[in-house]
Amino acid sequence: MPKRSEPISFSLWSDAETEVDLLGFTHLADAVERLVRTPYLLPATVGVFGDWGSGKTSILKMCEHRLSDDDDSLVLWFNGWLFEGYDQAKASLMERLVDELVAQRCTSEKMKKLAVRLFRRINWLRLAGTTLKVGGGFALGGPPLAAIAGATDLPSLAKTAGEALEDIDAGKLDEYLKEGQDQSFNRNVTAFREDFQQLLQEANIERLVVLIDDLDRCLPPTVIQTLEAIKLFLSVGNVAFVIGADERLVQYAVRERFPELPGERVDVGRDYLEKLIQYPVRVPALSRSEVQSYISLLFLQADGDDEALGKAVEWMLSAERSVSGVAFDHDAATQLELGGSDFVAEGLTISAQVGPLLGKGLSGNPRQCKRFLNMLMMRLGMADSRGIQLSRRLLAKLMILEYLKPELFRQLGDMQAEGHGRPERLVVWRQACVEALNNEAEVPSPPSGLEVWASDPVASEWLDIEPPLDEVDLGPYFYFSRDVLTDHGQQVQRMGSAARNVYRQLLSKSDAVRNNGLNDTKTLSLAEASSVLSELFRLARADEGTAALKLIIDVVNERQDLLGDTVSFLESVPERQLPVWIPTRLHAAAKGTNFMASIKALLQRWTEGGVATLAKAAQTEVTRMESGN
Repeated sequence: MPKRSEPISFSLWSDAETEVDLLGFTHLADAVERLVRTPYLLPATVGVFGDWGSGKTSILKMCEHRLSDDDDSLVLWFNGWLFEGYDQAKASLMERLVDELVAQRCTSEKMKKLAVRLFRRINWLRLAGTTLKVGGGFALGGPPLAAIAGATDLPSLAKTAGEALEDIDAGKLDEYLKEGQDQSFNRNVTAFREDFQQLLQEANIERLVVLIDDLDRCLPPTVIQTLEAIKLFLSVGNVAFVIGADERLVQYAVRERFPELPGERVDVGRDYLEKLIQYPVRVPALSRSEVQSYISLLFLQADGDDEALGKAVEWMLSAERSVSGVAFDHDAATQLELGGSDFVAEGLTISAQVGPLLGKGLSGNPRQCKRFLNMLMMRLGMADSRGIQLSRRLLAKLMILEYLKPELFRQLGDMQAEGHGRPERLVVWRQACVEALNNEAEVPSPPSGLEVWASDPVASEWLDIEPPLDEVDLGPYFYFSRDVLTDHGQQVQRMGSAARNVYRQLLSKSDAVRNNGLNDTKTLSLAEASSVLSELFRLARADEGTAALKLIIDVVNERQDLLGDTVSFLESVPERQLPVWIPTRLHAAAKGTNFMASIKALLQRWTEGGVATLAKAAQTEVTRMESGN
C-alpha cells in the first residue's frame, strides 16, 4: 500500500478479502492446506465455517495463494452467488470444473474428447432436472464447450469447435457428441464420474482443489444444488472441496429444502452438513484484545508504512503473543520502535478506546469493525467538507452507542436537541455519580426516564469511555448522524446475512419457522440483534396492531441484554397504542435481570397515565415487584 497522502478524514479500508493476515488466522489456513495436501485423505470436503464477515474468504484467498504456486495442484475458485438466477448452480459448478481443467491442462486429443463428452452429460443432467433446453449453457453465457456439447446443428459445429478446442478433429465431433445420449439418469451420473476421473488422470495433476465461496449468500435452492454437485465428485480420487460459509445458514437452506424429513428440522440441517463435510475448520470470533490489535493494524496499513506493518504483524503472530491476550497498542509500538505518524498515534488511541466494547458488541467480527471505522472516517470527511472539525475520539464514542444501543442513541439525540447540544440531565447525573464514587458516598438514582442508563451494563460501560460528554456541543455530531435518527429502515441495510435470516424467520406465518428464528437470535452479536430489534421497533411504530410488539417481547425473552433498548422504545410509544398485556409480559421478561428497576419506573409512569386498562395492569405488576413476585 502506498504511503498515505490524504488527510485522516478520507482514509478508508476496502471491504474486500485480503491475503494479508491482520487477524492471526495463519494457523487456520495452515490446517486447510495440510488437509488438501494429504493424498490419502482425498477426495474430501473441508468446511471453513464462520459468521458473515468473520474472515472466511480471506482464509480461502490465503490457501489459493499458497497452492497456486504448486505445479502439482490445480486451484479453481467458484462463487455460487454469481450464478444465482442465471442457471442451475449444479450445472454451473460442473461446467466450471471441466472447462478450467481443459483450459489449463489440455494436452491430448483424449482430453478434448472427454471434455466434449462430459459437457454432453452435464447438459443431459441439466435437461433432466429443469425445463431448460439442451445447449442452455451457451444461451446463458456458459463456457463455449458447453455450447458445443449442447448444440444440435452438427454441421455448424466445425468452426466453433476449432475455436474452443483448437485442433480437434471436426470429423469426429459427431461421434463424440452422440455418445451417451440415450443413457438413463443413473448411468449418466456414473458415467460422468468415470469420465471426470479419466480427465483428471489425463491432466496429470496430484490434486484438484475447488474453493467455494459465498455459499451462505445464496437462496436455499442454489445452496442445495451446489452441495449436490459436490456429492457427485466425492468418489473421484484427488479432488478437495473447500467451502467457506456460515453453517447456520446452510443448515437453514437444508431445512427449507427438505421440510418433509422426519425428526427435528434443526437436526436435519445439521446432520446433512455433517455427512457432507468431513473436516470442519471453524473461524473463531476475535477477542476484545484481538479486536483492538486488528483496529491498530488497520491504521498502520492505512498509513502506508509496509515495514512497520510487517513488524506489527510478526509481533502479533508470535507464539507468546498469540495466547497471551495482550493487544497491540502504544506500548507495543514503542517496543518495536515503529515511530509512526500522528495518524497512527491517534489510531492506536482510538483502538484502545473502542476495541473492548466493539469486541463485545460485534462478537469480534472483522468486517463489522472495518465498516465501523469506514463510517467514522466518512463522517469526519463530511464534516471536514463543511468546515466543521469533529473530535475523532468523541465521534467514535458516540458511534459505539449508535451501533450497540440504537434506541439509547436516539434518546441521547433527543436529549442533546432539547438542551441545544448538551444532554443536561444525563451529564449532571453522571457528574454526581462520579463525585459520589470519589467521596465513597451513595450513588444517586438516575432522573426519571434515564433509569435504563444505570441498569444496562453496556450503557454504563459506555458512559465511562473517554472523553466525557461534559461541556461538549453534541449538535454537530448528531447532525452527521441524521440518516440513523430519521431512517429507521437503515438498520436493515446494516444487517449481516445471519441477522437478515433471523428477521425473515421472525416474520414468517409458520410458528415452527418463527420459533427457529427466536432461537437463532441467541447466536447473533449484540449489534446484529440490535439491528433486528430496531427493525421490529420500526414495524411497531408503523402498525397500530400488536403483532410486532409481541415479537419484540418474544425476542427480549431470548435476549435479555436488549431489555434496555426495549424500555427506551416503549417510553416513546403513546400509551393508547400499548396492549393491556404488555406490563405482565415485560415484567416476566425482566425477572432476575439488572433491568427490574428501570422497568418498574416505566410501569409506575403507566399507572399515572390516562389509559385506565393499561394503568390497572401496570399497577398489578408494580405490586408484584414490591412483594418480590
